[in-house]
Formats: sequence, structure tokens, C-alpha cells
Amino acid sequence: MTVQTPHDRFFRQTFSQVDIARNYLEEYLPANILPLFDLTHLELQADSFIDEELRQHQSDMLYRTRLTTNEDAYFYLLFEHKSYNDSLVALQLLRYMVRFWEQQEKAREPLQPIFPIVIHHGPQSWFTPTNFAALFTLPPAIEPYFPNFHYHLTDLSYRSNENIRGQIRLRIIFTILRSIFKPQLPQELENLLKLTFELEKQPQGVDFINRILYYLTNATGKVPTKLLRQALLNQGKQGERIMKTIAEQWKDELRDEVRDEVRDELRDEVRNELINEVRDQVRDEVRDQVRQQSQEETLQQVGWRLLNTFEVAQVSELMGVSIEKVIAWQTALAQNKANNQDSQSPQAN
Repeated sequence: MTVQTPHDRFFRQTFSQVDIARNYLEEYLPANILPLFDLTHLELQADSFIDEELRQHQSDMLYRTRLTTNEDAYFYLLFEHKSYNDSLVALQLLRYMVRFWEQQEKAREPLQPIFPIVIHHGPQSWFTPTNFAALFTLPPAIEPYFPNFHYHLTDLSYRSNENIRGQIRLRIIFTILRSIFKPQLPQELENLLKLTFELEKQPQGVDFINRILYYLTNATGKVPTKLLRQALLNQGKQGERIMKTIAEQWKDELRDEVRDEVRDELRDEVRNELINEVRDQVRDEVRDQVRQQSQEETLQQVGWRLLNTFEVAQVSELMGVSIEKVIAWQTALAQNKANNQDSQSPQAN
């Protein structure tokens, strides 16, 4: 079953938009790194290099762009979202990067560099080291022989409104992500709505507002639908208009989510039914095998007793079995007697 939190879903829905990802890179990459990328060629890449097991837990996205120093060279930017401190995030990033390089190698393509990025918005500040080698305790002499890389971290947990930079969409996304774990989120709701409503007249602005509001009510449970409805009504006609517009969209999204859940439940149900059906078949097969084996062992025991008195041909006729089978019993009987004699004879000193 797919495991994806509301935070992961919201991050992918927003940062999969190239203009938002580009604006983030322009505002938050280090000053000495940003000039190296030609962001006019920024392209979202398909995540086919992630295997099915990782896909169920992923919140990462891969972008491709060109380097300003070499227009023929591509550079990849790996975005990873975290709503909590993850001590193994560097290992997770390395796993993703290696999977991608393996796909390039398989396609006989030259390996391309990847710049890993982590965006964090948990309730606590990020305290995990940002380099891979920090996962290990290494003697200094070994460090040069050990793989290591750093990822670029944007930690929203401690940023104030004044420190959140970017165009209106990016600022709203980061403000919402930063506020989502705050205990005072319900009290800040109306201010967040005022900021969000600035998008209404922009292209696809209502759809973007819909994603924001849906995330607010589903991410933490701190903003029940009743509270959101009242906060929208407090915004006057604009709030009423938005509430009417998103009502049907929410129904569609809920319908899709329920459909996915039902599909997963039915898939598990069918799988369990198949397992039980196979188990019953195997049980019947094993039962028949055991019954047949028991019958054979019983016949052999009777044959052994008769062979102590009658000849092979007589035993075959009396029991209605082939002479070959009786000879096999006779051989097994002789071997059994020899084994018993060996086990009972005293060992030589």
C-alpha cells in the first residue's frame, strides 16, 4: 500500500511546478553555486529510476538543467522534502542517486552529476549533519578512502516571515509549511488565508488556493473543516466565493483518495483470498501425499512380516503386489536387520 503523508503530497503538488522550483533555486541556492546553473533549461524528470519499494515512500523530485560553464553538460537537482529530522537522509539520497546512475550506465549514457537538496519544515530545527560521512565514526587516515558528499539544506522551522524569500507562490508555500506544526496554527489561519487569497486573480490561482486549503485541513488535524469554513466566511465575499468554488474540487479529491484506498484494500483482500486458496490446495496435496506414504509404510510392514514365513512369489500373490515391490521390501528388510545388528554389537577396543 502506498505510504505518502499529506506533507509529501503537498510538496510534490507544488514543487513539481517548474516556476516554483526555479524560484526556490534562485532564492535559496548558495551565492557561489547559483551562477553555475542555467535555470532557463530547468525540466522536471520522470522518476522511473526509483524502484517500486522506494516509490511507495518517496517525496523526492528530480530536475535537469544545463551548466553555464558547458552548454552540452546536464546537471541534475534532487529535491527531498522532510517534515522531521531524519538521521539517514544522506543514505536515502545516495540510494536515489546510485539508482539513477545505474539507469544511465544501463542505457550506456555518461554519468551526470546530481546536486542534492533537502527542504525541512518540522516542528524542531534540523540538527542532523548534512554530510554522508557523518553517519560513521572514521579515523582521519581512512576518511580520504570513504565516500562522502554534502546536501544543501533549507530549514524552514526557524525562519520568520521576513526571512522567507521568493515570489508570492513560493512564499505562501513556505509560510504554510513552516506554520503547519505550530500549536497556534488555528489562530494564524486568517492571516494565512489573507496571504493565500493574493493568488485568486493569478492564472490557476484558485486551483493553487484549493491545494493550500486542502493541505491545511488534512495535514495535522488542527484545522477542522468547520474552523476553515468560518475563517473563509470571515474574509467576506472573497471567502464565500472561494468556498463555493473549492467545494466540488474537494469532493473530487476526496473521491480520488477514497478510490485509491478502496483499490488498495481490494488488492489486499484479493491477495489474501488467493493465499488462502493456494494454502488449501497445498494442504490437500500434502494430505494426499502423507496418506499415500502412510499406506505404503503399512504395506511394507505387512510384507516384512510375511517374508519371515513365505517366499517372495507367495508374498506377491497373497498381497496382490508385484514381485519387484516385494523384492524391494526384502532388500530393505535385510538392510534394516543389518543396521540393527551393527548398532547392537559391542565396539572393538
